[in-house]
Amino acid sequence: MKVLELMRVHVNTIGPDATLPDAIDIMDLYQVVTVPVVDADGAPLGVVTESDVEDALLIPFEAAASALPSATREADISHLVERARTTRIADVMSAPAVCVDEETDVIEAASLILSHGFKRLPVTSGGRVIGTIGRIDICQGVMDGAR
Repeated sequence: MKVLELMRVHVNTIGPDATLPDAIDIMDLYQVVTVPVVDADGAPLGVVTESDVEDALLIPFEAAASALPSATREADISHLVERARTTRIADVMSAPAVCVDEETDVIEAASLILSHGFKRLPVTSGGRVIGTIGRIDICQGVMDGAR
């Protein structure tokens, strides 16, 4: 079975110059935890994950909230939030992108996902992102194939 048989074709991508709030909006609206980062031609550059967002925003936010005296806490937290609003995706994304071609065997894709601890991989064709495949997509394919 090939990746193209199980991949999700409605993929939401983001550019490297987009901001952290743009990625958060996509993740929230489409209920995804991984967004491929692509150049103007759709070529993969990396991915921005929920963990990348957490590392860029929540960890510094929590550290500031718990370590600062209450008198300076609010100003420092406001500064962190303002900085996050202008943080570029290129500065927080995981790169380079680990992708699979649409013709890749599903077992190979599963192995790649498991060995790297990923939840979802971008799928490419001709060097452009055309979809994504995740652990649950592969599990569903295995179960459907077992019938």
